[in-house]
Amino acid sequence: MSDKRIDPRGWAKINVETASSEIISGSGFPKEYQGESTGEYPFAKVGDISRVFRAKQKCISSAGHFISEKIRSEIKARVFPKGAIVFPKIGEALKGNYRVVTSREMLFDNNVMGIIPDTKLISGDFFYYFLTTQDFGRYAVATAVPSVRRGDIASISLLLPPLLEQHRIVAKIEELFSELDKGIENLKTVRAQLKVYRQALLKHAFEGKLTAQWRAENQGKLETAETLLKRIQQERAQRYQQQLADWQTHGGSKPKAPKPLPPLTAEELAELPKLPEGWGWVSFDALFEALSDGGLKIKQGDYLEGGILPVIDQGEKFIGGYLNDAGMKWVGELPVLLFGDHTRRFKLVHFPFALGADGVKVIGLSKICNPTYCYYIALTRRFEDRGYSRHFQFIKKALFPACSRQEQDQIVSEIESRFSTIDQLDQTITTSLQQSEALRQSILKKAFSGQLVPQDPHDEPASELLARIKAERATAEESSVVRKRSKRG
Repeated sequence: MSDKRIDPRGWAKINVETASSEIISGSGFPKEYQGESTGEYPFAKVGDISRVFRAKQKCISSAGHFISEKIRSEIKARVFPKGAIVFPKIGEALKGNYRVVTSREMLFDNNVMGIIPDTKLISGDFFYYFLTTQDFGRYAVATAVPSVRRGDIASISLLLPPLLEQHRIVAKIEELFSELDKGIENLKTVRAQLKVYRQALLKHAFEGKLTAQWRAENQGKLETAETLLKRIQQERAQRYQQQLADWQTHGGSKPKAPKPLPPLTAEELAELPKLPEGWGWVSFDALFEALSDGGLKIKQGDYLEGGILPVIDQGEKFIGGYLNDAGMKWVGELPVLLFGDHTRRFKLVHFPFALGADGVKVIGLSKICNPTYCYYIALTRRFEDRGYSRHFQFIKKALFPACSRQEQDQIVSEIESRFSTIDQLDQTITTSLQQSEALRQSILKKAFSGQLVPQDPHDEPASELLARIKAERATAEESSVVRKRSKRG
């Protein structure tokens, strides 16, 4: 079919008001009646709608509060019937465009509006899917708290197909959405498997499995972990002597001599997994040059854009730079690992920065080790499960597998080669998920422009159905007026 067709045969242009038997708002919910978990009616708030919508569910049947019929009658709360299409009408929740359908009689607070379809004229599911395509936020009144008015929602126009065609459209939408959801679920499963594979890859790397063949080919050419640690200790001693000389020349705080690293006990080694020959288990602080429990507190105005040094915030992002770094700690001689107390993530940094933010653990890496190797090791440790973010000494005492610098470089190469493939697959999944959402919108666009299912010339045209329903409504209204006059008479 041509995309240029605007009014499909047998369709009629109406608005939300015409398609609805009622458009109603929720009721006030006094605090003294909140908090009950049983009762005849669930009493839902915007948060309940949001929770159902975010779980990608269509129907709502429960809420965080319940009330009895007696209390409902007392507070005169309006009952929303089964099949009402409900949504937030006020506040930031408008931007979320939440739409859900009641699958039982419910109550809603006064931040919620509901549209009750006239099912003689329009399929409730057809109406629901149409409303999911509408951005109610654009109708919000520009006040301190944005809100939508009943009249604005009621005036939204739509094209109404014949009733039987509506049911065919809904069936096709749900068939295509079901297939789409299965595809999305499969993509998410693959993404989860990639995450597991990434962790398994790191585990194998630090068990020596990725480099087993390479190690065999280079047998007799590699230094042992013991030799590596001796070189790190010599490096520390030389650095301390340089710091001591600087202190004697320039003053300031006297540097502390590096402490000797005690060897692991036989009991500790017996509990650890076996490592390849030439490797060794060492404590975290044995592998690294220096550790710091964070920097100085930052106050607004201490730094300006274009300052001398970037400022680290929670180990993840750079929040500015010092205009004047006098008296501030900074790191520039070593690559470092940062660990944020709140983010609980590691970041590898290669350039100078100011230690200005609280809650950042700073770990200076020895130049003898491959810094990326150390970073990948850190990613395998779940410090948050053991309280390491609160107790910095635990980080120092954590045990890691050490091997020669040559093998560290090879391990990094093997990891990054495989990670590159994983990242490409992950990006493909991200693109496919974005395309899935675009396809979902395309399905809805075709559905409401007459391009999703074939038309049947035997269907009653929507204009004839509409005329009949309007006549029935007029008769019902006239009868209602007569009854009211009779009662008054």
